[in-house]
Amino acid sequence: MFNSLRTRLTVAGLLLAVPAVGITALVVANTTSADLISEFDSGASIQTSVLSELTTYVVLNGTWSGVDDLVFMLAEQSGLRIALTDLDGFPFAESEPGAGTNGMLATAVIDPANNIFGAELTPESIDYSAVFATELAACLDTNNVPYTTVEDEFGLIDVIPEQVAEQGFEIIDDCYTEASDRTDAGSEFFGEFPTEVAPPAVLFMGALQRPSVNWSAVAVVAAGVVAALAIAAFFFSRLLSKPVTSLTDATRRIRAGDLTARVEATDTTEIGELAVSFNEMADELQGAADRRRRFTSDVAHELRTPLANITSHVQALIDGVEASSPEVLEVVQNEVDHMATLVGDLQQLTLVDEGQLTIDPFDVVLSDVLDQVVQANERRAADAGVALVRSGEDPDPIHIDPIRIRQAIDNLVANAIRHTPDGGAVTIAVEQRPEETVIAVRDTGPGIPEDFLGRVFERFSRSDRARSRATGGSGLGLPIARELVRAHGGELTAENLVGGGAQFTIRLPRHHE
Repeated sequence: MFNSLRTRLTVAGLLLAVPAVGITALVVANTTSADLISEFDSGASIQTSVLSELTTYVVLNGTWSGVDDLVFMLAEQSGLRIALTDLDGFPFAESEPGAGTNGMLATAVIDPANNIFGAELTPESIDYSAVFATELAACLDTNNVPYTTVEDEFGLIDVIPEQVAEQGFEIIDDCYTEASDRTDAGSEFFGEFPTEVAPPAVLFMGALQRPSVNWSAVAVVAAGVVAALAIAAFFFSRLLSKPVTSLTDATRRIRAGDLTARVEATDTTEIGELAVSFNEMADELQGAADRRRRFTSDVAHELRTPLANITSHVQALIDGVEASSPEVLEVVQNEVDHMATLVGDLQQLTLVDEGQLTIDPFDVVLSDVLDQVVQANERRAADAGVALVRSGEDPDPIHIDPIRIRQAIDNLVANAIRHTPDGGAVTIAVEQRPEETVIAVRDTGPGIPEDFLGRVFERFSRSDRARSRATGGSGLGLPIARELVRAHGGELTAENLVGGGAQFTIRLPRHHE
């Protein structure tokens, strides 16, 4: 069951989904908790504000009498229930009269007798001379008036301004007036400070409990999300595995010998690209199989004809029908030579197919190789009535295997001579460029048929299948020439010339690796 791609994809989706959902739920829960805790902290700030307001009231008034209005106002502003009771639970004030303190928490005890509230502060304890000096110094500092501070024999502080000509006395007079007014205002305030202290009170406020997360609800939601993801993963894996299954079936058919097997390639994802690649591979396999069958048939045909000729002549000699003569032996020798050439070509192609074709390159002046090609093919060209011409120079040596390159050029020249009519010409041209050396073999024949141009380098291919071996060769020269050039890191191409004839071009890199 687990060997199924669909199952693996589903399980993989769940393995990713479960921790992802768990982490998401945890983050959401913690975020929610943080928001609620922030709200709780805001409530604590409200508590502090309420406590400060009530404390200020009882310190300034010295009694809890009349605090009801303040309690109502604070409850309305905070949105909380507020109640004040004595230490025995007797209510002083309630925002909801008669409701009591049920469901409320005791937030603080307010004790006006505590020194922290200034219960010992009385008008007699105020040093008004120090207040005046402080206010005067502050005003002078604000107006950038320099002064000195002096303490007299009674310990009183005196602030003495220094006259500044450009300022005059107006600023100093204003500061004296402002300091006096502030001191008088303070005297009035402290003169009203209560001399009695109210009893302690307990402050109750609406319950503020620390928030908690409903993990059961989180678990239910997470389980639902996981279930939805599991269903989605199942259908997604099914959708994904369908084209893979089709590919598997087509692969099995090809392995069984059915090279016509193809898969639908409408998907635009990587699976679709895989399907396209598979179909291209199948096309190549079918083409290779077709070429192999044709190659086998062509080899059999190429060997059958010379063998039949040799057999007929030998049998005629044995039966005495034909007398032994140099002419008969020459025919037999030609057929044997053709078979030997064919076997040699097949051996070279076998080395290429098996990746065992080796070259021995060294620095060579290509003109020397081309001179050898011309010398070797002059007699053949003269017999065909074709002029063999060489043009161009290559003064700089190139790194090649001269024997292999000569063999490739020989094949091209021989092919060009066969396809050039009497009175025509075959030209071997060489050109050195910065990055490559170009060798062109062109003829003045009829050119290559357009429908055959793309297959000219196929093995045993001939533009005219009815042409005899005597004029058409074995059909292996051009494929061998291309492989020899490729072994040097170069390329061999064929094209028709505008004015007539065909041209085969070899491009060799100047620095082959």
